[in-house]
Amino acid sequence: MLKVAEEGYESELDLFFTRACLDMLMRSTDLKKTKFILENGKKMCGESALLNMIEWFVAAIEEKDFEFAKKMITEDYQPVLRRDPSLEDKFDKVCQRAFGEGIKPQNPMQAMMAQMMGGGKK
Repeated sequence: MLKVAEEGYESELDLFFTRACLDMLMRSTDLKKTKFILENGKKMCGESALLNMIEWFVAAIEEKDFEFAKKMITEDYQPVLRRDPSLEDKFDKVCQRAFGEGIKPQNPMQAMMAQMMGGGKK
């Protein structure tokens, strides 16, 4: 992984590690693996708002603090997330896995169908 990261643009190196961390969080509940990727990213990139966000996000998962994670993704780090529009989807999937709910509002048609089929929240 580090060899592949070295071949990319230096200005996008933190994006590479951010994506790798989120992909690991989507695949595994073992936060040690994500922390390992994060630490290697910090060594290679130095200071990075994205990697800082991942560090706080992992802490939110450990503390089971969905509201903090959601606020961080939807408000605090929005300018940083604009660098790669796919990151918000990845964060949403990880939130669904880690917290049981996503950060994106549910599609109104899906919500109506879920309510009609008895799958809606009461």
